[in-house]
Amino acid sequence: MWVLRWVIFAVIIIVVVMFASQNAGEMANIKFLKWESQSSILAVIGVSFVAGLAVWFLFSVFRILQYRSQS
Repeated sequence: MWVLRWVIFAVIIIVVVMFASQNAGEMANIKFLKWESQSSILAVIGVSFVAGLAVWFLFSVFRILQYRSQS
């Protein structure tokens, strides 16, 4: 089962890297409340991907701690 997880994870990373590299020269407008900035799509995709991994990791840690407290 762990092999399947790693394969899926590797495929997702490959797809994200391919998408980001094909759009590396493009710029994206980022707006949040009154703050506005312009950045490359490569940076936006990278930061979003890392933020998603961090959220997933935190949920996983909380789930593991919950399982350990039950046993």
